[in-house]
Amino acid sequence: MPANPFVVHVARLRRVTGARWHEVRRGPIDPDHVIVGRSTADSVLPDDADVTCDVVLESFIGGIMATGTVSAPWRGACRRCAVPVDGELVIGVRERFVERPAPEDDEAYPIIDNALDLAAMARDAIVLDPMLATGHSSAAAIDAVKEAGAQSVTLVCIVAAPPGVEHVHERHPDVHIVCAALDRGLDERGYIVPGLGDAGDRLYGTK
Repeated sequence: MPANPFVVHVARLRRVTGARWHEVRRGPIDPDHVIVGRSTADSVLPDDADVTCDVVLESFIGGIMATGTVSAPWRGACRRCAVPVDGELVIGVRERFVERPAPEDDEAYPIIDNALDLAAMARDAIVLDPMLATGHSSAAAIDAVKEAGAQSVTLVCIVAAPPGVEHVHERHPDVHIVCAALDRGLDERGYIVPGLGDAGDRLYGTK
C-alpha cells in the first residue's frame, strides 16, 4: 500500500515552541472511491483528482496549528438546467492537532506517534439545509456524508426550530449546527413558526 502523502512527521518541529514551516501535500483524498455522488446532480471530486493542502505548521505547547488552504477540483450538474458545471474549491483552514484530544474537545485532530494527517481537514463536510424543521432530512443527509468518509460535519441552515436541533443532536451529537435564527417551534404541519414561508417558493418565485 502506498504511503499516505498527507502524513507529516513533526517531532523536529515540536522541539521548539513557536517554530514553523511551510508544508504542501498533494494526493488523492479518496483512493478507494468510497465518496460517490448520490445522484448525477451531486458535486463530486473527478476520478483520480488530487486534493492540495497548503499550510504553515506552527508548534505550540501541546500541539501543532495548521493554517492555510485546502483546495480541490469539483464537477457536477446544475439542478435546474442539468448543464454540467465544474470548478475549483478553495477553503481556508486553521486547525489544531494535539496529542490525546480530550473527549469534549471535538475541534482538535490527533497527533499520533509525532505525526499528523492533513487529509483529516479535507474530509470535513458541510451539510446545507435552509430550514431545519423536524431535523429528519438533515439527519439522513449527515448519515450519508459520514458513510462516505467525512470525519467532521457541520450543519448550516438559515432558520431552525428547537425540535429539529434536538433531533439532529440526538442522532449526531458530534455535529456542529450553525444557523442565523432559532424560531420558537413547529405548527401542526411541521412548518417552522413564525418562519420565513416556504424556502423553495421563495427561491424559485413559484408563489
